Amino acid sequence: MREQYWVPQYTKQEPTRVPELGSVEIKKIRLSDGQTYFMRPLHSSDERRLQEFFYSHNAETLMLRYRHQPKQMSREKAHSLVNVDQRRDLALCLTERQGPKQEIHAVGRYFYLDKENLAEVAFVVRETKRGSGMATVLLCQMMKIAQKRGVAKMLAYVRRDNQAMLHIFENYDFVRQPSDSLEEVVLCRTLESTGQKSELMCEEE
Repeated sequence: MREQYWVPQYTKQEPTRVPELGSVEIKKIRLSDGQTYFMRPLHSSDERRLQEFFYSHNAETLMLRYRHQPKQMSREKAHSLVNVDQRRDLALCLTERQGPKQEIHAVGRYFYLDKENLAEVAFVVRETKRGSGMATVLLCQMMKIAQKRGVAKMLAYVRRDNQAMLHIFENYDFVRQPSDSLEEVVLCRTLESTGQKSELMCEEE
């Protein structure tokens, strides 16, 4: 029986659903590169896929996303990243299906800070898929979910040399905030509650 064997503490984490995405929790999306992708929450079964996605990154991508160059993603780390509490935080991905295989091409997350009632946003997109609209699709979907949950603001920290990501955030009315950092730009967007304003519409809709 399984209880006879040692089980790592981290495997006790369990994923939660994203009710704002509906019962199916998956959206079929066609992007500007002409390919069809699937947007959905990260699942427990994505542990290995997320590691493969991480190891596909070059040094520039690692610096843009993590502000340093981590050398590895342990199984424990991958497990924690795919088993977030989706009722509080959010972790979405865009995948491509190749027969029975699924490959992750982009991940968007937000981390909820309850004291400020704000969500801190972060993305990473596979180098070969940049410019196809993946970050834009993920950002809009996360904004919609945050709005439905009553989150007051969304915050992002972006490297000053990451002009493409700065452009995406500013296209969605994120405003640059005062900052002493020479390397990062802080951007913030206030979210109107669904009672004050109609629900956000995303490009794929």
